[in-house]
Amino acid sequence: MKRKILAVCTTVALALGLAAVGAGPASAHTARLTGMANCAPATGTAVVTWTLTNDHPSTATVTGSNNPSIPKGSTVAAKTGKVNGSATFTQNIEAPAAGKLVSASLTLTWSDKFYGPASGSVTVPSNCTPPPPADVKDATASVATTTATCDVPGTAEFTINNAVWTTEPSTEAGSHVRTATANAGHQFSDGTATASVPYTIEPKLDATKPPCYVAPPVVKVPQIQDYVKCEGAAFVLDNTGSNSDVVYTVNGVEFSVPAGQAVHTDADGVLIQPNKDDQYVITADGRDEPWVFEAKDCTVTPPTEEPTTPPTDEPTTPPTGEPSTPPTDEPTEEPTATPELPGETPITEPTPVATPIYENCDAANADGRKDIPEGDVAYNPALDLDKDGKACDSTAVTAKAAAPSTTDTDSLAYTGSDPTPYVIGAAILALLGTALVLIKRRRKSVN
Repeated sequence: MKRKILAVCTTVALALGLAAVGAGPASAHTARLTGMANCAPATGTAVVTWTLTNDHPSTATVTGSNNPSIPKGSTVAAKTGKVNGSATFTQNIEAPAAGKLVSASLTLTWSDKFYGPASGSVTVPSNCTPPPPADVKDATASVATTTATCDVPGTAEFTINNAVWTTEPSTEAGSHVRTATANAGHQFSDGTATASVPYTIEPKLDATKPPCYVAPPVVKVPQIQDYVKCEGAAFVLDNTGSNSDVVYTVNGVEFSVPAGQAVHTDADGVLIQPNKDDQYVITADGRDEPWVFEAKDCTVTPPTEEPTTPPTDEPTTPPTGEPSTPPTDEPTEEPTATPELPGETPITEPTPVATPIYENCDAANADGRKDIPEGDVAYNPALDLDKDGKACDSTAVTAKAAAPSTTDTDSLAYTGSDPTPYVIGAAILALLGTALVLIKRRRKSVN
């Protein structure tokens, strides 16, 4: 019986001893790692605070770590009395931190060369998400159009920023609207997320209307001025009926005449000279055929003078009022030459007067004159209505009498002889003849 009691006690003692040996290291060298995550909703970040505890009365050192926020070499104070030693570490989690799992695995070694693991993990709360930022009013959508031309219609060029077009553009002529939507976080300047952009495309310009259609230049026949001093000519280049500028060339000399105006070629006092063919050739833009004017013939043909008959000494008919002498038997005395008065010059018959310029075509036609050319002494510029170098045209309307102008310096002057001296001389000659006849009769009556 005693042997059985001794055997049981021995077995219990061994079991207790083994239990003490097995539990001693585990309870004396224990390190624990716990973590807590705190959110920063304004930034979307989080901060994890790690706490490492030591339940052994000796200091523990971190000799292994997979988390940089708990570096190797960090120490944990020894347990004092019933209070475990501890160390705190901070780890920052970047945004978006919400819902992230953060962990750390450590190896600790105590001063008595005992070593053991410590690990822990923590999940960042999902409410650690920052509020969405306020939309920025920087979205833009615009269109720029070009003006239509005679060749192509107008065009539209679109520009967009921080937004997208939600409708396709139209290239047809007319009025259109295109819609755009702002990107997330952006708005248009009016605070809305959509914008409507109106635009108009001009059609191609009508080719039959201005400015596409340009009427051809209208050129009027230039008016010709009277020749000056027979040394050249001056012209009026009349472009008043034209709708565009016209360049005239007169015998190689160019004159640019603006639309609706006229230019005098002698404005600078220089006359145009005839070419080698004695002509003035004028060309102009928009005209195929030139104008040709003949140079003026300034040669004046002198009038033909009829032979003059010397006056007789006595009139064949006795003066009226004197009684005729009755015939007698006495021989008739031969007429004697009229003695010349001392100091007097014998009077001769005056030269016939040149035909004067006709004052109207009725007078010219009465003399059988028509189509009187320039250079003829009977030519009157005032009767040359169409300025073709012929007065009193046979096909033109008869011109009325034209009073000579006292201010027109370009008209030809009358070059005929003045008949007044000849008329006075003829009258004096007739009076002298009558006086001589009376003197002769008086002498006869005295004898």
